[in-house]
Amino acid sequence: MGPADRSGYGHNFPVLGGGWWSAKPLGVGYKFPNGTPVNFSTPLAAVSRPAETIAVACATWYDKKGDVLDTPVGWDALYPPGWKEVVQPWGSLSGRHGGGANCLFVDGHVRWLRREQAYTPEMFGL
Repeated sequence: MGPADRSGYGHNFPVLGGGWWSAKPLGVGYKFPNGTPVNFSTPLAAVSRPAETIAVACATWYDKKGDVLDTPVGWDALYPPGWKEVVQPWGSLSGRHGGGANCLFVDGHVRWLRREQAYTPEMFGL
């Protein structure tokens, strides 16, 4: 078990929003390095590919050098590729379960995916 303020699971930050950014006034948010804005939260009907968009999955975090630390000490949110270029250490999809993670998708189904299959901008709805 990790510290009480960390979770082994994280939600898809670009789709489900949350945390500090969702408390900001509308229009004040974060943009990924490619210019894609982070939503405060997306209505379910607005998720264009719910069967292909991760909602929640096992999470881990980066160390200060940007290396993934695959331990149960995760974060409450999952950040897609590109986030680590801006802020570290924060949540990343884990590979600690045989090189992959159980992923709950927006449409409600769950499946195990290798980290490299799941850790793509498309799986984060971007």
